[in-house]
Amino acid sequence: MKKYRLKSGRKLTKMDMLMVLDWCKKKLGRSKYYSIKKLKLRINTKTNYLGLFDTGKNTIHVNPDAHENIVHLIETIIHEYVHFKQNPKEYDRLRRVFDFEDYFEHPHEQEAETIALNLGRICYFELRKQKKI
Repeated sequence: MKKYRLKSGRKLTKMDMLMVLDWCKKKLGRSKYYSIKKLKLRINTKTNYLGLFDTGKNTIHVNPDAHENIVHLIETIIHEYVHFKQNPKEYDRLRRVFDFEDYFEHPHEQEAETIALNLGRICYFELRKQKKI
């Protein structure tokens, strides 16, 4: 299986990242808006973003090469998973109405970032304890 190198030098496989996604499913639950059974994780090292949730394809994209360390990558996967759970119509409505100058002014981005920062280390230590990553 292909290994991806974080900026810290640590190597991870897609399976490692899928373990994080499984953790999110168990801890954060299902989405009212998207199918959890069809949710996919894609690795894309050719972009300069950390991660994104593609609402049209029900897919979380991550770029492991852009991450400093494993906790940072875990936080990105959690952040995108929170978007999977959020109402996409409300996200778009808020963006249109308020025309946020900064990406992180959007309430959905703030929520996703807060949850990711609060749970990133917890996820890491739980998976490490279970010897999954």
